[in-house]
Amino acid sequence: MAPNNATARAKWLIEILACEQPLQIADIGARITREVPVYRPRLDCGVAHLHGFEPEFIAFEELKTAAGENLSVYPYAVGKLCPAAFYVHHVGSLSSVFKFCASAATYLGKGLSTYQLKASALAADVVVQSYDLCAYCLEALKTCEAVPRTATRQYYRRLPADVLADQPAQDLVE
Repeated sequence: MAPNNATARAKWLIEILACEQPLQIADIGARITREVPVYRPRLDCGVAHLHGFEPEFIAFEELKTAAGENLSVYPYAVGKLCPAAFYVHHVGSLSSVFKFCASAATYLGKGLSTYQLKASALAADVVVQSYDLCAYCLEALKTCEAVPRTATRQYYRRLPADVLADQPAQDLVE
């Protein structure tokens, strides 16, 4: 029988599943020092390895300071392999290689990007060939020329429905 509290359940599931290797998690725009991500219990239990992509310098430095043995951080945006424009928004989770649409910003009451910076971009599969969970922006993965369409579909197949439901609407970016 499964235990009652969340931590005990997570540990129980880990024992039952007996994974051969840590889950590989990609977090694009990984701001785990500012908010608790949904995959945190997997990291805390030691059954996952996080690959965090964060091109914004201050956020990257925070991540690098917090990095442990189960966290690798990269100062890159995710996109096609090249120099890229990265639009930093005052709401960090809205920062992107995609320019935020002015009409969407007005409608949502979020304002426009505060500044633009030059960033290096690479496809997430340059770091790890296959992820078990991709947090947040799959739209960026879909635009990577280096990620084959079959790999993009594979990312979607491996994600639970509640993660896909959190994806931003296509029309929010120009």
